[in-house]
Amino acid sequence: MTNIKKTLVKPKDLGFVWPFIEKLLNKSIKRSYGRTSTDDLLQECLYEESHLWIFYEEDKYPEILGCGITQINDYPSGLRMLNIDHLAGNHHDKWTQEGLRFVEEFAKDANCDGIEALGRPGFWNWLKDENYDKIAVAYQKRFLN
Repeated sequence: MTNIKKTLVKPKDLGFVWPFIEKLLNKSIKRSYGRTSTDDLLQECLYEESHLWIFYEEDKYPEILGCGITQINDYPSGLRMLNIDHLAGNHHDKWTQEGLRFVEEFAKDANCDGIEALGRPGFWNWLKDENYDKIAVAYQKRFLN
């Protein structure tokens, strides 16, 4: 059994960590279909509009297994949700379940009413046993100019 560490990266530490996770995030960024870039995410994390989470094996640091970008959304109705904007990495079986529980504790501590995410269909495989409900699948059609 490996010892997986999970860390919420502080803005002052982003310069050190970002080179190790940017490549991981690029795959998720491609699935945003032009909605965001790694530079956008870095700025959001620097200004504390978003949060960067990293997951790694203690004896293999600075190799990062996975990372996530979250953001707190306060809706006009008063609902406060932690949104998982991006989740990327390798060996998901080593860190995703425990990582979700870690992020859930953060959401509870931040007085969130829950967690929300849009993701590729395969993302459901990591959530179905964690008491998440599958309420929507997002699709898009892009018009050519």
